[in-house]
Amino acid sequence: MFSRERSRRGLTVVGLTLLGYGVMILSGALGLVVPYAVAAAVVIAGELTLATRYAETGGLLRKAGLGLVFRRLLRDLSVVLLVVSAVRPGPAGTVAVLLLPAALWTVAAGTTALARAVDGRAATPALTRNLDLGGLRRAPVPPAWARRLAGLRLPLLNVLLVPAAVVAAAADRVTPVVVTGVVTLAAGLLTVAVPMLTRSPGRGEAPGVLPAVYDWLARERPEVALYFAGPAKDVYQANMWLAPVEAAGRRAVVLLRAEDAFRELADTRLPVICVPAALRPGPAGCRRPVRRPPPSRRPSPSAGPGCRPPAGTA
Repeated sequence: MFSRERSRRGLTVVGLTLLGYGVMILSGALGLVVPYAVAAAVVIAGELTLATRYAETGGLLRKAGLGLVFRRLLRDLSVVLLVVSAVRPGPAGTVAVLLLPAALWTVAAGTTALARAVDGRAATPALTRNLDLGGLRRAPVPPAWARRLAGLRLPLLNVLLVPAAVVAAAADRVTPVVVTGVVTLAAGLLTVAVPMLTRSPGRGEAPGVLPAVYDWLARERPEVALYFAGPAKDVYQANMWLAPVEAAGRRAVVLLRAEDAFRELADTRLPVICVPAALRPGPAGCRRPVRRPPPSRRPSPSAGPGCRPPAGTA
């Protein structure tokens, strides 16, 4: 009963949010400031509610082709319509109002495509935390706020254009939108640049990290291993065991298989190792083998049905 009521409320929020987007487009095209401002407030409140309380219901919009990218494009289009209709700026102002939101979308799309191309060519062999791997070079790890705004989530910054458009229409000047557009574009470029300038100690993502991890395991010889192969949404199952394993006072290590779970794992003093490449399927549905330590350091593996053991292994 509670679940049904919650679902009904979520659908109500979805309906009001979509209605708000429609009113924003219509009132923006007609240059009606007050209806636009009211609809914008409804949309912003609805999006916040969907993100925090009704995430599953919001997922239905994505499946219906009305995901965040589409809705944010509608939002930015409504800003342009309102400013052009209500303020009627000159050619330079019109070009600025059109290009500034589009520039942030271009940055978002470009960085997303680049990230996918790089990830496809150079898969991360291992991720580590709290491991002393000597002088191994670390790759940049962006802070949490930069990761939350990365890729096609970057145009979230354009939400600042909505109140700026209302102010511009009320004051009959295009300056608030232009200034806000420049600020959001600069913030977007900074968000893209931060991962290249930030280094996080204690986390390894370099190609040479996997052999160093094997050396660490052979040297430390952990007595307890906390193994978790699930995705990030289930990482709470691993988090609940971190404190008991720490309190055991034994040499321990946390082993993960999914990179998103590694990112979401709670803070811990335990050494953490994640080998996401082990999850990527190879030909004919076989697991792609990862580089293994010499036979003297491990038991002889047995190949699964239909899969060949990696060349050079016992």
